[in-house]
Amino acid sequence: MGEEDYREVASFIQGFVHRAKWVKGAEGLCLFGAAVLLLFALGLGVDQIKALFPYAPLVYSLLASTSVLILAVWTLYQCVRKISKEWAARTIEERFPALRNNLINSLQLYPRIAQGRNEPGLSVSMVLALLRGTRQQLKDIKIADLMNTRRLYAQVRLLGFLLVPVIGLVLFNPSFVGDSISLLIHPLKDLPLYETFIDVTPKGIRIVRGSAVTVQADTTG
Repeated sequence: MGEEDYREVASFIQGFVHRAKWVKGAEGLCLFGAAVLLLFALGLGVDQIKALFPYAPLVYSLLASTSVLILAVWTLYQCVRKISKEWAARTIEERFPALRNNLINSLQLYPRIAQGRNEPGLSVSMVLALLRGTRQQLKDIKIADLMNTRRLYAQVRLLGFLLVPVIGLVLFNPSFVGDSISLLIHPLKDLPLYETFIDVTPKGIRIVRGSAVTVQADTTG
């Protein structure tokens, strides 16, 4: 009794959850791609200033690795995190006010009557009527219309905005990609070499075998 209606309502909510995860995952991928493009372009500038600031590649490598790791973890979390049906129902009701509280009420009340519990103040007929009415309302709603994709479109535009100049850099300077990767993997390879000098005193002395002598060494470099 009411199982088919509840199954359709739950299926609609689950479909919304899957679509929401897809949108969040797509947002994360766009941010990840934009960060990678920006970091590659930044590598060109780091390559130019490393002679003045030898540790710039190291800072660049740490910044790039941390940023990419954080964005990768955030994107993966958005794709695998568990979204409760109650949160999804509230979100759907906010974006489709005509539902009022029908969706969350149907989701919470039907399992109670499905278990056969006779609770005071809980009318089985009213819950079933609410469930049928909610099911009819959901037939007029498309999941795609409930999704807030403005942020996703903004991030896609940002990705495209960054992609154009990076493609231009690749065409005019194909080696810059390899140079940026080299800065990321080997940030210390361009550090200037320093010589170490050891100054020993006393110098050129002759001593009798078995005699004690104090030697002092000063290092520089």
